[in-house]
Amino acid sequence: MAWQRWGSLRMVRHYIRKTERCMYPDGYILKAVKKVVAEKQKVCDVSKATSIPKRSILRYVKNFLAAGIQDEAEATTSIGGYQKPRKVFSSEQENPSPAGP
Repeated sequence: MAWQRWGSLRMVRHYIRKTERCMYPDGYILKAVKKVVAEKQKVCDVSKATSIPKRSILRYVKNFLAAGIQDEAEATTSIGGYQKPRKVFSSEQENPSPAGP
């Protein structure tokens, strides 16, 4: 069987990123978005100046405008990045306390 050949090949539970590709310093994307939204610069110009792909900047701008963000701390978490998976069960339901005798 194929799985015997690979040993204990299983699905990864927690993904660990192995590359630094498309990793930008904190606030770097937010500055690019503010240039497009507040300063009315063209997306192409901001893309060339920051080396962020045009399509990515457009996505961040769209998320920025949809959220109606005012606070900078709120902006860094909501315009980009990954979200935690949606919980189906609460913590109490996942880990029920043992019933005493």
